[in-house]
Amino acid sequence: MSSIATETTAEVLERMFKEHTGYCSNWEQNQKRHYESDPETTLEVDWVNEGEEFDFIVTINTYHWLKDRLEYNPDLNERYRAYCREEGYRLGADFAKEFVKSLGGKGIHGDGKFPLQCTEDEGGDLLSRVIRFVYWTDEEGDAHVLLQTRNSSYGSRGYCTPVAFDVDGADGTAIFDNKHASVSCAKCCRHWDTLDGVSWVSSEPDGRDLQEYAVTEEGREYPTPDAVGQLLFPIDLPERPVPDIGVIWVDEDGKAHCPTCGGVLEAWFWPAG
Repeated sequence: MSSIATETTAEVLERMFKEHTGYCSNWEQNQKRHYESDPETTLEVDWVNEGEEFDFIVTINTYHWLKDRLEYNPDLNERYRAYCREEGYRLGADFAKEFVKSLGGKGIHGDGKFPLQCTEDEGGDLLSRVIRFVYWTDEEGDAHVLLQTRNSSYGSRGYCTPVAFDVDGADGTAIFDNKHASVSCAKCCRHWDTLDGVSWVSSEPDGRDLQEYAVTEEGREYPTPDAVGQLLFPIDLPERPVPDIGVIWVDEDGKAHCPTCGGVLEAWFWPAG
């Protein structure tokens, strides 16, 4: 049994994130970092064109996102390493796919003849760090990945050694949810969702999408708590329009505030379901 067999998923992920790939300029700094203490998500307002336009930048912490949907599989990981030793292969993405083929791995939901090889860094990706993986389902329908994280900015180089994980969730596809997230107000529960990492759609049938709001750095007055309360509990007035001042205020700390009640807007990723 491998010496890493007793490691938890969190420990394995942290080790992967800190692996020296030979192309990491801030490797020493990463050794002192505690990824568990990092925020799960961040929401920033990015001013562009000399402040004339803006964009909402949501970033999902890759460590927390992976920990939510993966479970380290030490037995499968040791099988992959043993396969590479026997075949004389190095531990890399190309030979990870060969290993999965040797297992008879299938695609999503058992479809297709070959496993999927994916790199999540295309447009709309919300993850803080690029990942790539070989994904497959076994004969029992369980989903697995041989996963790598990119620990430097040297393009296709700088990836850590592949590690085997099981994919959690009802259908085993949570590893593909890198563009799914929400922005919400904890004070009044209004929220906006995205499936593509770009468009933030209101949960209200007639509500504005997030990008449709003007943004201001000047403080604003908001509807009374009673008016906002009717949004949370619309028992007497189910047809009542949602209170909305029409702009999103960004305070001096860079925090965006809800256009309904003034509460701070926060981002969060969708958990593996």
